[in-house]
Amino acid sequence: IPESVFKIPKNGFINIHPSLLPKYRGPLPDFWQFWNQDSDGGVTVHVVDKGEDTGAILAQVPIRIESGRNIYDYIKECMVKGAREVCRILEEPQPFQTRPQPDDSSFRARKLTDEDVLIDWSWPIERIYHVMTPALSMTEVFREPKFPWNLFSWTPVRFDKKTQQSRLTGELRINGEPQDLLIRNGKAVLQLADGDLIFDHKFRVGKALTVIACFFGEWL
Repeated sequence: IPESVFKIPKNGFINIHPSLLPKYRGPLPDFWQFWNQDSDGGVTVHVVDKGEDTGAILAQVPIRIESGRNIYDYIKECMVKGAREVCRILEEPQPFQTRPQPDDSSFRARKLTDEDVLIDWSWPIERIYHVMTPALSMTEVFREPKFPWNLFSWTPVRFDKKTQQSRLTGELRINGEPQDLLIRNGKAVLQLADGDLIFDHKFRVGKALTVIACFFGEWL
């Protein structure tokens, strides 16, 4: 926001940021907290200044990020608790009580680029599961499965640790990378070094209609 804009209101702008500032300054704090498997989440209400999420802090609420937590539930909790803090702050007499942020620029929660490695397959399976539930969809880290598997959305639901297990055989492969993505009892199974990541699936009506429309478009 240009400085000329946020100086228009007499008492300035207030922002709700889904992290405990100064940690995770930037446009994508929720994703990077999950990517780093940081359990110490939270929400900050702060004054907007000319820096990137550097304004004085009005309120902070810690929020625990459990392993495998749904990222959208976390964002919702941040926004609800942040809005409550804003309402509380606006009822207080002015000038509002603030405290400056510590100087910390160690990690910027930047936007993702096409060059970013979203999953490091050498990670423990617990971290892979945490990042993909559902911070990432399966089609963001794999090539999209071929027909008919591309008509379904796939969501990781659990992981099974293993110490020593032979590779599965005689199962239907759909195409995954860098490990085999198999179908077992109606669920997709991604075999990793220290366990199996289990995916559930739902039929994507919109995707199916698109495929049908393309088919008849070419046939006509």
